[in-house]
Amino acid sequence: MREAEQAPPGARLPQIGCRSRHDAKVTNWPDPTDPGNDARRLVLVRHAKAVSSSDVSDRSRPLTDRGRADAGTGGGWLDWRVQLIDAIWSSSALRAQQTTEEIRARLTSAPEPRLRDDLYDAGPDDLLDIIRSAPDDIRTLVVVGHNPTIEVLSARLTGDDRGFRAAAMAIIEFDNDWVGLSPGGGRLVDFVEP
Repeated sequence: MREAEQAPPGARLPQIGCRSRHDAKVTNWPDPTDPGNDARRLVLVRHAKAVSSSDVSDRSRPLTDRGRADAGTGGGWLDWRVQLIDAIWSSSALRAQQTTEEIRARLTSAPEPRLRDDLYDAGPDDLLDIIRSAPDDIRTLVVVGHNPTIEVLSARLTGDDRGFRAAAMAIIEFDNDWVGLSPGGGRLVDFVEP
């Protein structure tokens, strides 16, 4: 396990420009490489700040310069906080794709993202069903999507009803497989806003 993950809750973050919200119900993670560890980790990410424009379709709105910087900063935090990422699913909207690209650029190791049209207009129940379809070999799944869906699903899974600003990330852990993921069944491990 990396040294940073052994730090006690509330420990100072490396200087990467994020505000980690350790008022979350922070838990210590079991070693993800331990074969006896059955925990799953879900990282819910709201896409970073996009341009507000009536000149392009909603799906085609790109990130602002600040949005790109915030997503990259969040990627650095995620690299520090999560040891292994097995899958990244992103909405097919341009702003979510660009958020994913900026995050991946800061990760030490990351799989190729899977772009999903069904994440673009999914509501919280739809997104939960999509996540439940994750293969069993995925232990840590990152989902980059849109509000209010990301915020509402995080609250339903953890009981922690905080807002999600653009580029915010929540790490949620639960003990059963993806199919068994249900409201109230997750623990908020950490939360960050660039």
